[in-house]
Amino acid sequence: MIDIQAIIDNCEQQVCPVHGKNPKVTYEEDNLEITACCEDFKKSTKDVFNEELRQALVEYLLVRPMRERNKTS
Repeated sequence: MIDIQAIIDNCEQQVCPVHGKNPKVTYEEDNLEITACCEDFKKSTKDVFNEELRQALVEYLLVRPMRERNKTS
């Protein structure tokens, strides 16, 4: 399973390079909300979230099944 909370936690550890603040990230049923100190940091946090989610999906859908098939071969 994909650990959305781990992705959120990682995003919330990001620090705005201008203001030195952390964002607040919530994700509920396909609704991503990011509260940040400025629009640039909000966009950056969203990009981090999307990239980590993409990587988790690749792992879950492609990489893990291939590993499982190789174990049984």
